[in-house]
Amino acid sequence: MIAALSCAGLAWLAGHGLIGLCRPSGRRSSLELEATALLAGLALLAVVSMNVVLAWGSLSPLAGRGLAVALAVPGVLLWRRNRACVECATERAPWTAVQRLLAIALLGFCALAVFAAASSPVQGFDALFHYAYKGKLIFHGGIGGEAWTDQTGAVGRCMTRPTYPPVVPLVEVVVGWLRGAFDEDAARPLWAVFALAPAALIFAALRERGRTPALLAALVWSSTPLLYYWRLPNEAPLPAVWGLAFGLDAAAARFPDALGWQRAASWSLDATAGLPLAAFVFCGHRCLVRARGPAGDRADTVLAGVLLAAALGTKNEGSALVPLLLLAAALTPVGAARPRLVPLVVAAALAAALIAGWWAVRRGLPVVDEDYAARLTPAGLLANAWRAPEVAGAFARSFANVLLWNLLWPIFGLALLHGLRRPAALWRHPGLPAALIVIAAGVVFFAVMLVTPWDLPVLEGTGVPTRLLLQVAPLAVFASFALLWELPGERAARDVRD
Repeated sequence: MIAALSCAGLAWLAGHGLIGLCRPSGRRSSLELEATALLAGLALLAVVSMNVVLAWGSLSPLAGRGLAVALAVPGVLLWRRNRACVECATERAPWTAVQRLLAIALLGFCALAVFAAASSPVQGFDALFHYAYKGKLIFHGGIGGEAWTDQTGAVGRCMTRPTYPPVVPLVEVVVGWLRGAFDEDAARPLWAVFALAPAALIFAALRERGRTPALLAALVWSSTPLLYYWRLPNEAPLPAVWGLAFGLDAAAARFPDALGWQRAASWSLDATAGLPLAAFVFCGHRCLVRARGPAGDRADTVLAGVLLAAALGTKNEGSALVPLLLLAAALTPVGAARPRLVPLVVAAALAAALIAGWWAVRRGLPVVDEDYAARLTPAGLLANAWRAPEVAGAFARSFANVLLWNLLWPIFGLALLHGLRRPAALWRHPGLPAALIVIAAGVVFFAVMLVTPWDLPVLEGTGVPTRLLLQVAPLAVFASFALLWELPGERAARDVRD
């Protein structure tokens, strides 16, 4: 726990250092500043550590500590200056009883995320064999080498997915450097950050629309059951209600034959990559939106580049989501009739430069089972079109599964219908880019599941496409409440077009 807290503190300082060195001029809320600094700092620690390890091989704990401290030093000197760009809240309205209840519930779920992340050891297959094992190899031997490439020889098939990106393992490596030895369980408390930071950013992004929608949106995200459970009994509603009310053991004893029953195992907070990718993508989106507008500054551009690099290095899906972020930011005329495109180009170039070393190494690693780049072709999609109804059914079951999502996706659908009533006003709405990214990502995920070599019922049993949708869930929450709670100017524009 001490090592994880130390890593979080160094990441926060590193993020502030990055912001301060860019001399920000735009105004930010305190929540937005601190959440962005923390996520950008974690991204910076992981990406810089990756490039140092690629250049020099594995580092000793002492050298690793020196690297982490060196990245944090500017933040010690600059965090106070960064606070000068904090925008003070102008609303003085008293808190209503409903708002107080929403705030208490939000804080309760934030505390639950911290408890869930810090109280259990890493236990899921992906967390242990895809990420923790890769982190152990990086800690002791660097990136690449026989253990990463030898699938049939003396080493054997000891790495299940060599081409999975290394940002999550590198977060565990940084914690290992700080504690002096690698232990995947020591890094798991950090996964609470990837739940709390999006909640803070969602609240900050919606605060101008009112305290109530900001609280509601942050609560919808932080209370998503998928953050806390491996699998709920989604095919047996009565056992589900019994289990939630009286406990898993009682439900299992009362309904021993319930379909899909499995003890909770802190899925998204179990040191896997889906939740960090969701956090990096959402924070990167917010920085891109600021960078392209008239109030954008160099800090927004640089932060976007670092966060996009982290997204590219967290999961392979980042290679699809990052271009979608850039396209949505470039094509939608939000906030200005002619948005600035140069910051987007700079952010994309910076992200590519920071992740180029991993891309170069990845070319020499064996692809195991899942060569989607070769499968996602017109011929491949056409040959697998017969699977479309089955894939559509899997998505429909996930969207409708309130035991995993609460009402997140019904709210998103309602918000889209509300916005589509006024297409002209929707085109200039600040929530549109996030909504477009979610829709486009869903199309990409649908295409991936069409061509996957895996049996679809097996994939659905492991949580796909639900785990894929988690990566854009914060964007869906923000877009939903931005569309449903209009600002006076947006409402006036809508009324004029009526």
